[in-house]
Amino acid sequence: MPHIAILSVNHQLAPVEVREKVAFASNELNNALAQLNQTKGVEACAILSTCNRAEVYAIISTDNAQEILSEYLANTHHIKRSELDPYLSYFDGDDAVEHICHVATGLDSLVLGEPQILGQLKDAYHAAKKANTLNKLLEKLFQHAFSTAKKVRTDTEIGSSPVSVAYCAVKLSEKIFADLAEQTVMLIGAGEMIELCAQHLNQKGKSPHFTVLEQSASSSFLTCFTKRILLFLLLLPLYLLSARVWLKPRSNYVSINLCLCWILPSQETLSLKLPN
Repeated sequence: MPHIAILSVNHQLAPVEVREKVAFASNELNNALAQLNQTKGVEACAILSTCNRAEVYAIISTDNAQEILSEYLANTHHIKRSELDPYLSYFDGDDAVEHICHVATGLDSLVLGEPQILGQLKDAYHAAKKANTLNKLLEKLFQHAFSTAKKVRTDTEIGSSPVSVAYCAVKLSEKIFADLAEQTVMLIGAGEMIELCAQHLNQKGKSPHFTVLEQSASSSFLTCFTKRILLFLLLLPLYLLSARVWLKPRSNYVSINLCLCWILPSQETLSLKLPN
């Protein structure tokens, strides 16, 4: 009989170096879904891949669901099972339903209650829908998770505070520096979490921000900065080594006091005080 099965590699068991190995790039997701959906015994599937977790959601008609999903994840990412198995979490039936609801509400997140995961789960749902790898049972599972998350956020205080890893990084920085508004900040990356870091920093004052990113960064991301200087990513080691940035046309060095870095696919925002 078809049943719900979930295989997860997440921050609770897996270190950064393991989570990196099982991450799915967005441009590979469609092929990954098609490959899994063609596997014997798999009737429907979806894949969630974030900074913090890689999870496979499936409807499977055989009794060896855990083995099917474990083999798929290992083979897709060319990892030996002996290296991967210690970090796998498997859920089926009612436990699987409970798990996806915990994920959707932020109860399973690194920062309790963070809201970004719900949007990421919806992206995973839409990707599976686009790839035509959903069926009625998996569709029902996702809709149940979404409605549960909405109810939890409506009926409880879990969403009352602006919690996210980015927010926590900025709050930690405030404890390190007496006046965060007076610091020069380097932001490394151009993703959602770094954008949130920029937004939180802007609320603290007019601190100049140096962004180290690739030229593909969106214009909406760049508007987050009160002041911005785009630096080449390849030169990042030099910036960090000297803790200074050469500003043109002013022709002088500016010291970097604080560096916030978002390194995919881990969800660790690094906050460190650089030497003067």
